Amino acid sequence: MNGAFHQEEKTAIAPGDVVVSLMGHDRGSLLLVVEQSAAFLLVADGKRRPLARPKRKNRRHLALCQKAPFSQTPPTDRALRRALRALKEPPEQPT
Repeated sequence: MNGAFHQEEKTAIAPGDVVVSLMGHDRGSLLLVVEQSAAFLLVADGKRRPLARPKRKNRRHLALCQKAPFSQTPPTDRALRRALRALKEPPEQPT
């Protein structure tokens, strides 16, 4: 298999973790894992995919970004969007 498309699962991804999408129209997006099953994960970003309607993604198409940054699942889509935006944007440098 081509190494670029085959990703070994080195760390287990669990609900509450932040992942980055490697494939699909949402490639490069940060997503929160809401639920998991054997081959698929349900992920949400709070905007295109709210917590009430998560997207089913193949776990091979996701890479772990950060382990469980939330003590619990964010209660609202707004809180999720803010948290993901904070992870994506670099901290501001004081001038």
